[in-house]
Amino acid sequence: MRSNLCLWGEPEAYSGKGRPKKHGSKFKLNEPTTWSEAASVLEVNDPKLQWVRVTLWQNLHFRKAATRPLLLMRVERLNEQGNLRVSKLQSFRRSRNQY
Repeated sequence: MRSNLCLWGEPEAYSGKGRPKKHGSKFKLNEPTTWSEAASVLEVNDPKLQWVRVTLWQNLHFRKAATRPLLLMRVERLNEQGNLRVSKLQSFRRSRNQY
């Protein structure tokens, strides 16, 4: 994925006025201050890879695909002190029936 890519979260509940919103808050991959709270975080000490942290965000979407939610995973390899060694972002699309 491009590092400058923007995704969008779920919109707020319908307020009863006007057209319902399609997009929620902006999630910029290269700006951690825009990231919403992760759905889950897992840290594992793998014998081969050492420490690995997997962070998962749910219900994000591309601007032109508001009805197609996706999962975003960030996989980080950490050194023994917990400092970042390698970081990769991956997205997974799921159908509406999968929950």
